[in-house]
Amino acid sequence: MPKQRKFLIALTLSSTTFLALLLILELGARALGYRGAPRLYHQDLFVPDPELGWRCAPDGEFSYLATEGWVQGSTGKDGYRPLSPGPEQSRSPIVICLGDSTTFCAEVRDEETWPEAAAKALSQIGPPCRMLNRGVGGYSLLQELLALRLAFQDEHVAQNARAVVYHFCINDPIENFEGKGPKLDRKEFAAGATPPEIGSARILSPQAWPRRGIKFRLKTAFLDNLALVAAIRAAGLDTSDEGFKRGGTANHGVSYDYFKRLLDEPHLQKGMSYLLAALAKECAARNVPLFVSSCVYPAWDDVGPSRRDFLDLTGWSQQEVEEQAKTYHAACDILREMTEEAGATYIDLRGCLAGMTHREYAVSPHDWHYSAAANERIGRAIAGRLRTLLDFRSR
Repeated sequence: MPKQRKFLIALTLSSTTFLALLLILELGARALGYRGAPRLYHQDLFVPDPELGWRCAPDGEFSYLATEGWVQGSTGKDGYRPLSPGPEQSRSPIVICLGDSTTFCAEVRDEETWPEAAAKALSQIGPPCRMLNRGVGGYSLLQELLALRLAFQDEHVAQNARAVVYHFCINDPIENFEGKGPKLDRKEFAAGATPPEIGSARILSPQAWPRRGIKFRLKTAFLDNLALVAAIRAAGLDTSDEGFKRGGTANHGVSYDYFKRLLDEPHLQKGMSYLLAALAKECAARNVPLFVSSCVYPAWDDVGPSRRDFLDLTGWSQQEVEEQAKTYHAACDILREMTEEAGATYIDLRGCLAGMTHREYAVSPHDWHYSAAANERIGRAIAGRLRTLLDFRSR
């Protein structure tokens, strides 16, 4: 037999064996409960939008690798997180929840976001309350203001809205001026400049949406649909103390820098004040009160189990964490002042995650987003504040 023919036969047999092995492994991964991810959050779930810069694709499915394994989520026909199935009345009170990834909550299932937790708590005192989750990953307060205007264009939403909750994240002040989305012109908010009248600031158009090659998208889509790939990624997630140490150290370090920038850079405060006032004006025109809550960091909230756990985990000194906490509290207090100056109500969530260890409230070792258990506490805390200030039983 010629050598060339022998080589082709051997290559065919080897390829067939390799493909058969892959098929067996793929079926085994599916038997263990793994499944491919139609879309990975932050990868190709976003689609371009000429006004907002981007938004989530409608009727989308996505996956996120959390500590507990792969979590599946979805978007509804409008591109936002869907409401959990439940009784709905034509006059059900509506609360519009604005925010970025910490409101979208891509790291947990659809029914485990904090808006859903708040809706369940509020529905216990009257008719089913609908918490419209209008959070989108990476959004600034400017984008959230534009998203609110779009939400109010829905007549049903406009007629039944009882409140708007803006959930602040520390990167919002920077993203109001930087990034690929629409943004304020920094020159109008520079030192010594007088901010323009509410509603007249010049908004810089979003940058062109980056387009990936069709081959790359097809390759990514094929790999993401393999249960075997999902199993390999899950096996590679480092959930050891060292993994949480690296993630916690990096995430708190970046957050501290963001909080410090808000304190040190006047234009960031001016931009937040301007947009909070614009948001409050938009709500007042609809006779709907505005509430502002904020992401919290248990290790910085107070000296308790969360901080002790964090100190043990990261190896940081007590002095380092106290300095970080001081900056964090100062930034939260400034946000409260800006909120009240805008005529809105500040919901102070500090302490609502007290006692939770870093492993309990962080959804993943490498992430700073919240677990389902933490979202439950955040949602209940927001609902408790709304319940004391609003009557959800009648308009």
